[in-house]
Amino acid sequence: MGTGARRRSQAGRAAQEAFVKIAAVVLNFRRPGDTIACVESIHRDAGDVAVTVVDNASGDGSAEHIAGALPGIHLIASEANRGYAAGNNLGIRRTLAGDAGAVLILNNDLTLEPGCVDALRGALTANPSWGVAAPLSLLSGPGDVVDFFTGEVLLDHAALRAPGRDEPRGERFREPAQTGYVTGSAMLVRREVLERAGLLDERYFLVWEDVEYSLRVRKAGYALGVTPAAVVRH
Repeated sequence: MGTGARRRSQAGRAAQEAFVKIAAVVLNFRRPGDTIACVESIHRDAGDVAVTVVDNASGDGSAEHIAGALPGIHLIASEANRGYAAGNNLGIRRTLAGDAGAVLILNNDLTLEPGCVDALRGALTANPSWGVAAPLSLLSGPGDVVDFFTGEVLLDHAALRAPGRDEPRGERFREPAQTGYVTGSAMLVRREVLERAGLLDERYFLVWEDVEYSLRVRKAGYALGVTPAAVVRH
């Protein structure tokens, strides 16, 4: 390999490494046990992922409990419960002040299966048009029952459609797929998407913020994808 090609290769690797640096945001409201289990699953799966936990003014000692159980995380204690979108945005803004190339937004009541973070990272690397990558979400408990795979937004009927929900995991859930929306319970968002399309809409206190955000990301020119190689239990 010539000097010029070697430099281009090194530059390409450096750019990829900058992108694949992932930081996670987990929102807590009066469920510190769930939050601790979620963060511990992140640490087991990908020890290089920095985690920010936002306590949404629980007022029940959650923040102190979490800080004591997870000494390595960054904890933001919100002064008020402003809802799901605004609470997550506190963590996202803090994360974007660093050098992460993508932000992993997770509900605190789920856990990551082994290999989840690498699979999500790989999905965004392999699919440059994807602005957001989501995992296959399975219901917690015994068996492999689908919680969420792909979905459609039916604007004419003000409705959502999520094919496969509550079905046993099978061959139809083995291949990556594009989707009309991603559930906000677990999604890896490129930094450039957050900078271009903006953060979650804080007018939504709870639910629908993920649907609105999905539509906004698509309007900005990005696709949304799901990779079943990445799995969470929810």
